Amino acid sequence: MYRTHDNDLGLLYVKNQDKYTFNLDEVRDPNVKYPNQKKNGKIKVNLKGKNPTDVWQFPKVTSGKNRASKERTPHPAQFPVAVVDRIIKSASKVNDIVLDPFMGSGTTAIVALGLQRQVIGFEIRADYCEIVANRIDDFLRNQELTEAQLSLF
Repeated sequence: MYRTHDNDLGLLYVKNQDKYTFNLDEVRDPNVKYPNQKKNGKIKVNLKGKNPTDVWQFPKVTSGKNRASKERTPHPAQFPVAVVDRIIKSASKVNDIVLDPFMGSGTTAIVALGLQRQVIGFEIRADYCEIVANRIDDFLRNQELTEAQLSLF
C-alpha cells in the first residue's frame, strides 16, 4: 500500500500467475441496479453481485475528541478495518497464514483472526507492539464472550 493524503494505492503481486488465490465472490458489490434483468429468459447478472471496480471507497479512521472512529487507536496512520477485511477475504482462504511485516496498529491481525486466518506479524516499535497486543487481547476476550453467549442457546 502507498498512502497519500486521502488515497492509498494497493498493488497485487503474485509469485505464480497460474496458482494464487482471488476470491471474487467474497468482494462482489451487492448493489446491482437491475438484479432481475434477463436476457433470453435467463437472469443476466450474477446474483452475488457485480464485479468490484478498481476504486474502493471506505470511511477514514478519524480522530478527535468528538468525532473519533470507534476502531481508532493511538497509531497515527491506521488503516480502516473494512479495507483490510476486503483484501484478506479476496486474497486468502480460511486457515491460510496472513503475513503483516509492519503491524502498526494491528488491524491486519484483528481482521485475519476474525476471518479465521492465522497471523504472523512484525513491528519494531514497542509502543505499537503494545497497541497490537491490547487489540488482540480485546478481540480474543470479546470472541470468548460471544461464544459463551451463543452456547446458552
